[in-house]
Amino acid sequence: MLHPSLETLEGFERLRVELEAFETWIKPTAAEHAAREAVIHDVFAFAKKIIPESSLELFGSHRTGLSVATSDIDFRIYQPDVGQGAGDRGPNLTKPSSRKLNTQRLRLLYSAMAEAEGFMVSAIRPLAKYPLMTVQHLDSGVDVQIVVSNDTVASREYIKKYLAQYPALGTVYMVIKMMLNVRGLSDVYHGGLGSYSIFMMVVASLELHYNNRRDDLAQHLLSFFSLYSKLDTSKMGVSVDPPMLFAKTPNGKPKLAEKQYGDATAAGRHQIGVVDPLQPYLFCLQDPADSLNDLGKRSYGIKHIQETIRVLHKRLLQRVACPSKESLLSPLVEVIIPREHIHWLIEQPDSVLDTKIVHTDLLALKYMSPTNGVFENFFHEDIVRRDLTRQLGALTADIGDELLAALGDQWGTDTEKWKDVCVYETVQEIVTRTSNRLIVGLPLCRNAAYLRAIKAFAQSFAVHSSVIRVLIPDLLKPLLAPLVAIPTQLNSHQCNKFVIPLVQERLAAMKRKQADPELKYEEPNDLVQWILNYAGEREQAAESEPANVAARIVILNFAAIHTSTFSFTNTLFDLLSTDPAAHYVDQLRAEAATTLADAGGVWSKAALARLVKADSVIRESLRYTGLGGRGLVREVMPKEGITLPSGQWVPQGTRVGAPIERIHHDERYYDHADAYEPLRFVEKGEKEREGARTTEEYLKSKTQALVTTSDTFVAFGHGRHACPGRFFAAQELKLLLAFIVQHYDIEPLAVRPPNLYVSDFTAPPFKATIRVRRRVVSL
Repeated sequence: MLHPSLETLEGFERLRVELEAFETWIKPTAAEHAAREAVIHDVFAFAKKIIPESSLELFGSHRTGLSVATSDIDFRIYQPDVGQGAGDRGPNLTKPSSRKLNTQRLRLLYSAMAEAEGFMVSAIRPLAKYPLMTVQHLDSGVDVQIVVSNDTVASREYIKKYLAQYPALGTVYMVIKMMLNVRGLSDVYHGGLGSYSIFMMVVASLELHYNNRRDDLAQHLLSFFSLYSKLDTSKMGVSVDPPMLFAKTPNGKPKLAEKQYGDATAAGRHQIGVVDPLQPYLFCLQDPADSLNDLGKRSYGIKHIQETIRVLHKRLLQRVACPSKESLLSPLVEVIIPREHIHWLIEQPDSVLDTKIVHTDLLALKYMSPTNGVFENFFHEDIVRRDLTRQLGALTADIGDELLAALGDQWGTDTEKWKDVCVYETVQEIVTRTSNRLIVGLPLCRNAAYLRAIKAFAQSFAVHSSVIRVLIPDLLKPLLAPLVAIPTQLNSHQCNKFVIPLVQERLAAMKRKQADPELKYEEPNDLVQWILNYAGEREQAAESEPANVAARIVILNFAAIHTSTFSFTNTLFDLLSTDPAAHYVDQLRAEAATTLADAGGVWSKAALARLVKADSVIRESLRYTGLGGRGLVREVMPKEGITLPSGQWVPQGTRVGAPIERIHHDERYYDHADAYEPLRFVEKGEKEREGARTTEEYLKSKTQALVTTSDTFVAFGHGRHACPGRFFAAQELKLLLAFIVQHYDIEPLAVRPPNLYVSDFTAPPFKATIRVRRRVVSL
């Protein structure tokens, strides 16, 4: 909700006022600035004691005045007696001898800070192009980064120049920076864009589109969106000085010398603009301080970034055209809390921070749900949490039976010939059949027409709910959303042709049993029956109506099919892209064979619990690849708003969440966080068990299991609203992985197929294939 004074403003004027208010809000307060100055003093004093022969220099956003309350404080370590020349390119790279010496001193400082009481070291990257370490100042919670790098005076001078030249620059930059930051898109180690690159992107946009309306913040923000959402990065690069778009250099074309161009800047564009044949889409942005420095050369996530810009551009234009009581900027910059505040977040009651309203909005249930009852009463979550989890042991044999049958149908049984299979499509078929073995039972779970209908519903639901949420303005949703939902509703009706007769048959059987207790009738053990029993226990007759049961069945199918299919497809691609010399597939195969033999040749819940390597492989993929940048999203409910643990106040209607991707890739919580290590959680659990001295410490070692959530592993959420179906999903996916390695040979992948990105959501490649062949197995 907005401050009442803003509700009277319209369109671009309101956007301008909100942009100015956002800049004021996001900048450090006087108290925060004082705290950051104290951190700077402490770091300088500590470094002087440990490495007195080296010097430390403050640089980055704090020095340029572009820092926000959550910004890191950046320091550069260097030797004051080592000269660094400068030429047309600006400062040269640090000399090898100086780099080696400074890196040694960086290690020394890292070791000392690890032992100090006032700091908590996070990570050190001594082999990076610019060796660096990250550390947290414990008294303030401020993160510090210390790097061995070039002198940054030339870059600082350009920043100072452009800030003076363009009054709107700082404001637009902070909005764009935070927009990308909350989505995990400003991390250069994960294909994102660093602060300096984002700054120069904004400068280029201003220089290319600046007009007489010099203070028009709204137009400058929209110009940025327009430029970078349309830019074809495979063909064009961006120069800041002079401001221009330039054609990238075709791969293989010889590089020309400076004299052939007449100036160093043009020669630099020719050299840095050479198209990478493996990644032709990489963003090329010429640094005005160094004509041979491409600020976008590591931006392998640029497609993700551009799609985010496109989606948010549309949403912002819609809000400007049809303003409501919500902030125009809310789609761009939601409130993201740090990992340290997750415990506070999940402890808040639904009357303070609500998840139901977020899920209803995210899935557009008001328009997409077959009946109103589904989003008015989420009792099916209680059924999944209570009945499904309780019955997993009894249902393991059924799950295994369906998985193995479906796997054979999809991947084939020929032990002689290799076969190309589309991973996503075949996994979706397998997951749909297996999930429905527990949802509707036999024989319907193997009915080809029903399976086609339920998959069509799930696909249509995913697409059209996104269209409603992203593309239709709130003011027009009551009119347009029902029209967009029509294909999904038609698919739901097709599913009803199969589910409603099944429900009617069950109700009739229950009625006969009630009339004649001696009647021999064994209730099916599946989700349809659990829903009917739940409604009967609570005397909610309306919930046992066939149409209402069918509505819950199709919604549950959507949840079960998409999340498990995406997760397992990612797992296979991640696993098969590892170094074959590590023999991870062989290790999984041996584990499955040993476990099955020890269990007497029959899979059980207890046997699956011993598949610790399979468990780790899937958990690591959820951590490393994941499904999105943000999670644990709640909406502020009190009219008076709430105050966050940081002391910041946020109004009613604000969405608050956590940066899942950034937590999962944080060196403070995971060693080698940027690497996919399939057995990471096996090794971590074993170390904790070996070192356990108490029962409490031993139990802690169990927290490395796939289904266990924490404030550092939030793939399934965390707290009382964690995914209730994760226990079934874990059992299903572990057993499927065991069956695959037992029954199939698979060719490794030289390169992992890239995922697809829409805003901060990610999906596995839908058409990528692998080669498989059925193994001759004696069981």
